[in-house]
Amino acid sequence: MVELLIFITFILLGVRHRFFWCARDRRLKYPTIMAHRGMKMVSPENTIASYQEAVDIGFTALEMDILQTKDGELICSHNFDLERETNGHGWIHQSSLSQLEDVQTGVYSHPSKTQSMPRFLDALDTIPENIFLNIEIKTHSLFDLSTANSVKEMIKNGIIKHTFIISSFHPIVVVYFRLLCPEVSIGFILQ
Repeated sequence: MVELLIFITFILLGVRHRFFWCARDRRLKYPTIMAHRGMKMVSPENTIASYQEAVDIGFTALEMDILQTKDGELICSHNFDLERETNGHGWIHQSSLSQLEDVQTGVYSHPSKTQSMPRFLDALDTIPENIFLNIEIKTHSLFDLSTANSVKEMIKNGIIKHTFIISSFHPIVVVYFRLLCPEVSIGFILQ
């Protein structure tokens, strides 16, 4: 009898765990096609220009990557390091916003159309509110929740006006939002 109760408990926990990760209240009739990092074939990825070009050609959803600087500013960037796509050096989380002001992104992918790395707030201000956002939170270490905490505060203060989902490759970030902002749709990225 005890074995049966343990077995049923594990089954119920497994079912609960399965639905813990599911996005809530995001039932769609059709798949959503998102511009991943904006229209990165035309402009440097994760820039205001790439987001605007995606909206201009008809995308109704955007994916954007965000990281936090050492002084707490949220920046749109896929990469943690500055060398891969910019004319800067070092790491975004070890740089202040003022150190990043002159950094241009797209120096290798779009050398004739380089752009500055936008602050997340500036990007939000330029993207129409009817555009659905997939906000991917990047972390620089296992227990780094600084970016997640800043986004949570923006959500709680009503700064993000768009319909959105929070996504991350980092399971701790996903659990953080599930526990502290249960009303927010979340996505755990596996690959």
